[in-house]
Amino acid sequence: MKFPPRIHCILAPKARNGVVIRRGPSHTSCLIRWQLDRDEFQIGQWMRARIFARRSDLSPDGQHFIYFALNGRWHTESKGSWTAISRAPYLKALVMVPKGDCWDGGGLFLAPRTYWLDHGCVNSFLRDDPHLVRALDYSPPPQAGGEYFPIYYLRLIRDGWTWRRDLPAQHGAVFDKKAGPRTYLRKYCLAGCVSEQGVGVEHERHAIVHASGEVLEDHPDWQWADLDRRRIVWAAGGKLYQATPSRRGLSGPRLVHDFNDMEFEARAAPY
Repeated sequence: MKFPPRIHCILAPKARNGVVIRRGPSHTSCLIRWQLDRDEFQIGQWMRARIFARRSDLSPDGQHFIYFALNGRWHTESKGSWTAISRAPYLKALVMVPKGDCWDGGGLFLAPRTYWLDHGCVNSFLRDDPHLVRALDYSPPPQAGGEYFPIYYLRLIRDGWTWRRDLPAQHGAVFDKKAGPRTYLRKYCLAGCVSEQGVGVEHERHAIVHASGEVLEDHPDWQWADLDRRRIVWAAGGKLYQATPSRRGLSGPRLVHDFNDMEFEARAAPY
């Protein structure tokens, strides 16, 4: 059975662009630039590896991308898994740190050229760039939240989401972002085995909720969703959509882009 690609997007905190991480088949990834004002898309590079979207980040100006990748080639110089920083929307590493396993990994931007690396004690950089500075004096808050809290949960909070610790979520956490005067976009960040085919261990559900707590619309099929100014954008079935939030839910949903028919293509980075 063929499943649609998995889509996860990261919107630059201080720029009108973002990146689309397209995964599919399982260990094939593609990075695509998303120009938000015009909804234009530029293919960057493909990689025969899995990119862990929850351990990745985009710099505030949208110029650099930090990611954790796995290809399982444990005897190569990358040690089979690694964290890298590239120039978005490309994947060629300017900074590359071999990992050798899947515990932790990835990083978070603290400023346009300053990043935190979730590697613990790092002994060696396979590649480094003097224009990109690793913050050695930063450590995430000592709070529970699972393996992804140091990167994904902090990224969500940084980008305007509120962690709803008062709401239970089995094997995960609940986040809200204000979408209107009395309307919120709710994100369930989940991690755990599910019986539904085509749904990964790391997955999300979403809903549109009223300030009173009433669920206006439930969207278990949305793989990713966020607010882009006054519109809600989301991914489902390998496609991106948008709609305007209202007091009763969403109005005027429309297709933004379809990523289903893309195929691997060897592309060189222009640097």
